[in-house]
Amino acid sequence: TKGRRRKSGEPELDCDEVMAALKEGMTVRVQGSVRFDTFMNEYVLFVNSLAKKEKKSREDHAEVKRVELHAHTTMSSMDAVVSVKDLIKTADRWGWPAVAVTDHGVVQAFPDAAKALSSCKSDLKVIYGMEGYLVQQDHLQKRANHIIMLAKNPNGLRNLYQLVSLAHLRYFHRQPRLPKHIIEEYRSGLLIGSACEAGEFIRAIEEQRTDEELMEIASFYDYLEIQPIHNNDFLKRSDKYPAIQTDDDLIQINLKVAEIAGKLGKPLVATCDVHFLNPEDSIYRAILMKGKGFDDAELQPPLYLRTTDEMLQEFSYLGEETAYEAVVTNPRKIADQIERFKPIPDDLYSPQIPGADEEIREMSYKKARELYGENLPKIVEDRLKQELKPIIGHGFSVLYLIAQRLVKKSNDDGYLVGSRGSVGSSFIATMTGITEVNPLPPHWRCPHCQYSKFITDGSYGCGYDLPDKVCPVCGTSLIKDGHDIP
Repeated sequence: TKGRRRKSGEPELDCDEVMAALKEGMTVRVQGSVRFDTFMNEYVLFVNSLAKKEKKSREDHAEVKRVELHAHTTMSSMDAVVSVKDLIKTADRWGWPAVAVTDHGVVQAFPDAAKALSSCKSDLKVIYGMEGYLVQQDHLQKRANHIIMLAKNPNGLRNLYQLVSLAHLRYFHRQPRLPKHIIEEYRSGLLIGSACEAGEFIRAIEEQRTDEELMEIASFYDYLEIQPIHNNDFLKRSDKYPAIQTDDDLIQINLKVAEIAGKLGKPLVATCDVHFLNPEDSIYRAILMKGKGFDDAELQPPLYLRTTDEMLQEFSYLGEETAYEAVVTNPRKIADQIERFKPIPDDLYSPQIPGADEEIREMSYKKARELYGENLPKIVEDRLKQELKPIIGHGFSVLYLIAQRLVKKSNDDGYLVGSRGSVGSSFIATMTGITEVNPLPPHWRCPHCQYSKFITDGSYGCGYDLPDKVCPVCGTSLIKDGHDIP
């Protein structure tokens, strides 16, 4: 259509033609009415007219491009709405040297980030990081502060993964929190940034702490972060901050960060705190915030990805030289300190538990001998050897051992665990107690003297179908077992 109503006498538009003209990613303008559809049992938009809308992409035309060191993806649950693929694709199209991925408390975007990087046309570097929740000694304190952690090298990535685990398993309280001394312990290979307004440094400025206190707090960080002032417009609306009423008050906060950075010789870094890609995408985050109960959801801060020139304009009040350092020079210097590496290796690297191979072997043979006797039937011996060779050879012993311990713990606590998937076909899984399904051919076995007899001619498909029998050796009622799973 041309965005107008069909005139009287004009032929009806062919629905198939209209639908065929619609492509994924196309932007359209729609006019119609919202009415309750009794068939769908919900409100539906009935379209009267539809027109294609040309969407002009923003581009970064700066000769020397900036680097974004604080960006969230959809893995920042119920907070950000930009996919990591689109974030990286945009940075690649803009010709940036690097871009960071720093989701809230998690690193789930890393695999997709690495995958998206493989299709980039430029030499873009992905900086793998996280925005954590910092606390002091007591992780149960009322409010956590935000903190940025960027992995400089594979060792830093390992430490970041360790911190993620500790935050979720040992220090979780409303969020996956990290005490400062734990961050210090695993700091090697990481660059630490002071984060946004929710970081302890800017919060200390808002509390009008002395310069000496501010410098003590700032000394913990490798770089100090500032963001566009309208990211923090909510401070002007809050009764908690009577001294913050105007844009100039917000500017003064950033100027204080710049002042302390200068005194300590710390890099001043301007970031966007990206939660959506373009300004108009704020509506999607507003929907998320409304769903979470925020009263000011419609008053979205401009948390979009800015070009180099847009950021230089944002921070012009710093002066031309300082603004350029914060927007371009310092972020690029930080990016230069960070190595290129993959967050997940190409090859298979299973976990390591010392002695796992032998433990799985001994556990399997011990259980087999309990069921079938010291002199194992050939069919049992062959199956053990057939499965143990690839399990041990390909490094899967640890995975079996982990599964065995989890199932044993659950069973010991009174929670029954059923098997699923391919584990039902593994005799080693049966012998180690991971599953109760026995994949051997149908057979009888004696619980008293370990006599056994297997049916291998296909006359029975399952041990449960075997007729009841007593042991020809000791007279004990035989157990019927085996499900003939290859």
